Amino acid sequence: MKRSLYVVIFLVFLCPLNLLAGPFDLAATLTEAPLSVNGVTADGSYIYGAGGDGGLYIWSRGSFALQTVLLDANSYLNDVVVQAGAVFAGSSDESVYVWDIATFGLAGTLADGGGPIYGVFADSDYIYGASGDTDLYIWNRADLSFNTSL
Repeated sequence: MKRSLYVVIFLVFLCPLNLLAGPFDLAATLTEAPLSVNGVTADGSYIYGAGGDGGLYIWSRGSFALQTVLLDANSYLNDVVVQAGAVFAGSSDESVYVWDIATFGLAGTLADGGGPIYGVFADSDYIYGASGDTDLYIWNRADLSFNTSL
């Protein structure tokens, strides 16, 4: 009896409050997006989108206006991550592209992936790429050289 009373109180009083709140309101729609955005990340200034057309789309975090599109990749981008002054994007051409945030210039292209790079992550020492060939590829962050695959 006690448990059913709590359920009734929850259903009658708390659920309607949650329903009134509704879903989150859409803050903005990022304009001029490519055919598809396959991955997204952000830092304090920008939102970065991995474009299905191979472009790295960069929007202002304050105004949501498109700032630039970097078209250095040879194939569509699958994932993107930003870490310590650089943007890393995994590509279907078996590469990870690295851009310098200060200049938006291409800092390097990491090859040796055995398949499309579907996931990418970076820390202060390494860049990691999860490949479609079931391997994890690791590059050295300092000189962008290939390290190993697991």
